[in-house]
Amino acid sequence: MNIQTAKRLLQDQSYKLSERSNWNQAWITQTASYIEKIFGSESQEFKHIASFTFALHQGLNEYTDEYNLRRDRHVAATQVFLANCIETLDIKGVYAPQKTNVLYRLDNNWLVPLCVTIVSAVWYLGYYYGVATTDYKNVDLTNKVKELRDSVSMGQRATQERVQYAADSISVLFAEKLPTYLNSIPRDKSAAGKLSRKEVEKALNEIKGETLQSGTR
Repeated sequence: MNIQTAKRLLQDQSYKLSERSNWNQAWITQTASYIEKIFGSESQEFKHIASFTFALHQGLNEYTDEYNLRRDRHVAATQVFLANCIETLDIKGVYAPQKTNVLYRLDNNWLVPLCVTIVSAVWYLGYYYGVATTDYKNVDLTNKVKELRDSVSMGQRATQERVQYAADSISVLFAEKLPTYLNSIPRDKSAAGKLSRKEVEKALNEIKGETLQSGTR
């Protein structure tokens, strides 16, 4: 509500007092509602109008001139009160309630345990998330190490198989070719048909050379 609207409402309520037909509880209720909205429920203006009544103190006859005179003055004073409220608006403006969040409205007896609970929940969530992430990384690392170890073992096994195959091939070739080489070497009759040491070594070296070439193919 802006100031102009508030002033217009108070002026209308003041004008209504010019007619005696409006001197009733309905006028009081409506005016109190406006003033509470304009100045707030804790303002002096609202407290004044909330306790206002058109009835005068008992002991006076309402049909006498004295009663009517006092009542007229009472109503006139109320119009002055409304005029003062309009002047106050120019200085203070319309009441704006303070905006508060949920935590502000909570009682301290609830706020402290709530904060502790929230902090604890956040800590535990962070802790368990970290543990879960670490465990996952450890399992992944373990699997990778196992895969690497298996790969190395397979490579070693394949190398051993190739070496063994080469050795077996050399042995077979050596066994097959040795008699042939020995028979191809001319024997010295004076040596009683025996091969000399140099001839045997030469034959062996030739066999080794050919078997090695065959094993690496």
